[in-house]
Parts: sequence; structure tokens; C-alpha cells
Amino acid sequence: MIGSILLSFGMLMILLGFVVIALGLLTAVSRQKKSEYEQGTAQSEFWVEKNEKNRTDVKGGGIIMIGPIPIIFGTDRHITETLIILAIILMLFIYLVF
Repeated sequence: MIGSILLSFGMLMILLGFVVIALGLLTAVSRQKKSEYEQGTAQSEFWVEKNEKNRTDVKGGGIIMIGPIPIIFGTDRHITETLIILAIILMLFIYLVF
């Protein structure tokens, strides 16, 4: 009895999560379009020029753990070094736990 209630509640929470994400995306897109038209930047040429002037660089990386073996990738040396340290900590944790 309680298992079926928990299962139903879990499925409802997952469905509710999808609905909230979809509404958030639609709201963000509509706000972006509205602000473009209010500022007069709806023309694509002006938008590209404006973005090129205010360009920022994005740095990132990631770790893929296949068992205790890490695969590390990054766009910057500092990020990659930080991820290597994190991978060593994760490997030690896996060895200590198992």
C-alpha cells in the first residue's frame, strides 16, 4: 500500500519537475524576445556586433569516472589541474569505501 503511494508520488514529482523546467524555458525565451524588441536589437546584424564587442570567454571542464579510473578534460590549465586534484580525491574515496 505505502509502496504504491510512494511510487505515485515520485512519478508525480518527476512530471512536475518537467513541467517547471518547460515553463522556465518558455518564460526565459519570451523575456529575451521582449527585451530585444524593446531595445531595438531584434535585427540580427546589430545583435552579432553587440555580442562581439561584449564577448566573454567561458572556461570549463569535467571528469568522467569509469569505476576508479578518471577521464579528465578541460579548456584551461588551471581548471584541468583542479579537476586532477578532485579526481585523485574521488579515487582515494572509492578505494577507501570499497
